[in-house]
Amino acid sequence: MEEAERDFEEPVKSAVGEITERRHPILLAIVFIFALWLLVLPFLFFTEKSYFSEAVRMNDRVCEAKLSGETSLLRPFLSASSAQISDLELMEIVKKLPCPNRLHSKVTFQRLEKHFVDEPNTYELVIQPHAGEGKDFQRLFFVLENDTLKWMLK
Repeated sequence: MEEAERDFEEPVKSAVGEITERRHPILLAIVFIFALWLLVLPFLFFTEKSYFSEAVRMNDRVCEAKLSGETSLLRPFLSASSAQISDLELMEIVKKLPCPNRLHSKVTFQRLEKHFVDEPNTYELVIQPHAGEGKDFQRLFFVLENDTLKWMLK
């Protein structure tokens, strides 16, 4: 008798089969689309443009130019109002910048209000060392030109 009962046992179903068997196909499609959206969501943030990260990268390029003495690489990053200065003037400005270590500093980036500056899309990057790391802070101004952040010399 036991052998006959073994022949008629139902096959073991997987957990996915048990869940989907009792659900309506439209509900399964909605859940599947939502799951795909959750999978793609993190990749959407990788392509988002961040003016803060652009400003920090530009600050790093300015500090690299200070160390190397090569300011011609900074020309594409200058705003239209700042592009008229000569390489010597640009080098003098870059040499005066303290370039504190970003890893041991407080970094702030903010949009300036219209009553402080003439340009409506002006931003300020401030790198201020923590206590005991030094007292020189760096302040760079940026302006948004054609959806690109440009360094504005003041």
